[in-house]
This record gives sequence, structure tokens and C-alpha cells, in this order.
Amino acid sequence: MFILSLALLNSGMSGDTCMKGRHPLPESSIVKVGNLALHKIDKFTFRTFCLLVFTASFTPSIATAVDITEQFHRPINKSALRNSTNEADTLVSIGNRQYTSGYPRKALASLSEAIENYHGIGDIHPQGIAYKLLDKSYLNLGRYKEAESAIRRQLAIARDINDFQSQIFGLNNIGTILLRQGNVVAAVPAFREALTIAKNIKKIQGQGISLSNLGLSISRTGDYNQAIKIYENALNFRRQSRYLIEEANTLNNLGDVYLAVGEYQQIIRTYGAALR
Repeated sequence: MFILSLALLNSGMSGDTCMKGRHPLPESSIVKVGNLALHKIDKFTFRTFCLLVFTASFTPSIATAVDITEQFHRPINKSALRNSTNEADTLVSIGNRQYTSGYPRKALASLSEAIENYHGIGDIHPQGIAYKLLDKSYLNLGRYKEAESAIRRQLAIARDINDFQSQIFGLNNIGTILLRQGNVVAAVPAFREALTIAKNIKKIQGQGISLSNLGLSISRTGDYNQAIKIYENALNFRRQSRYLIEEANTLNNLGDVYLAVGEYQQIIRTYGAALR
């Protein structure tokens, strides 16, 4: 019944015409109409199928979307992360031994690889430790520019993680390298910044070393009177921290300034205190 009605609709015949029976169809005509209807349905089905295939070709599948979502929520491989960290830690330990054993070039290779590994896994803090050792190795080889670059990277990490003590010593190391290169003007601000941080966190040792280095840089400018005042202040913190070698170093530097200005009594007193 459905087939016949569809055929009639497609052939332009109205339902009223059929119901009134004005043009009755013979049996053979009914068969032809039925075949025509089936033919039209086959065309309709084929066209529908093609449309569905075409649409599916340009529509992302649900499975693909799920796969992408799973990639975003995939858990971190903690075992691989731990192995990478252990490998980097081992390289730092090897680099340290190589440096202390007198092989700074080998230390550079080990430490550089360790830093690369730490960077790959996003482990920031140990990178600072590796950069400190890298700095020492470069200094040992007289490669001051590369040493300065390593210290500045270590200093940037110290600032990122609010490691104020590392900032103090990093700035003092940068100032020291600049002094070795004869860049006194640039060294002074580095020591002053280190001193400010040491004061803010009330770090006695940090104030002692920063003042002593600042005194050295000021003496290089020829302002000996100012350098003497800074050194005397540095000695107060050196004695409080009870690091005898550091105190002796400041005393020797102060003695050099007294020698430059011809204060012979002070020279004897200062150098004598350093020997004790």
C-alpha cells in the first residue's frame, strides 16, 4: 500500500483521482507502477547512502576526540621522570668529582649534560647547583665570559625560587669576575645589591663578604678613605661569623689599602692581625 501511494505521488497523480476511480488501472499497469516505485526507492536509498558516507568523511569521529582527550589527561610517567632525575644527579656528582680532581674540561661536559636533563624534566632547583659548579670549571680554565653567563643563569634561578642566600653569593661571584676583567664600574652595583639582600635577611656572613668585596672594588677606583671605612665595617661581620680565613682575607685587603696611603702603623697592625 505504501509503495503504491509513493508511486502515485511521484507520478503526479492525486489521491482524489485514485479514490474516485475515474482512471482505473489494469493489473499490468499496477505492476509497472509498483516496479517504478521500487526503482525510485532504490534511487532514494542510494542517494541517502552516498550522503551519509560524504558526511561521515568530513565529520570527526567520536573515537578520535576521545583519543585526544586521553592524551591531555594521560598520567605522567613517574618512573621515567625519576630515572631522568637520578641520571642528572649522577652527572652532577661526577662533574663535581672531575672538577675537584683537576679535570675541569671533563666536568664541563658532565655538568652541561646534567643541566640539559634537568631542563628537559623542568627541575629548576638542581640546575642552580649545576650552574655553580659549571661556573667554577669555567673560571679554572680562565673562560670568564662563559663563567659569568653560568653565574647569571644560576642567579636567575635563585631569584625565581626566592633563594636569597644563593642570590647573595651569585651577585658576589658576578662582581668578582667583573673585577678580574677590570670592569670595576659594573662590579660595584653587583656588590651593593648583594649587600642589600644580605641586610634584608640579616645574613651576617653575606654582609661580611659583600662589604669586603665592595671595599676591594672601591679601592680599585682610588677612593682609599672610603674603602678603609667599608673594610672596617666588613671586619665586624667577619668576626661575628667566625670564619677565620675570610677575616684574614679582609685584613690583608685592608692592609693593602693602608700601604697605598702610607699608614705604616696601621699596616703593621692589620697584617699582624691577619697572620694570627
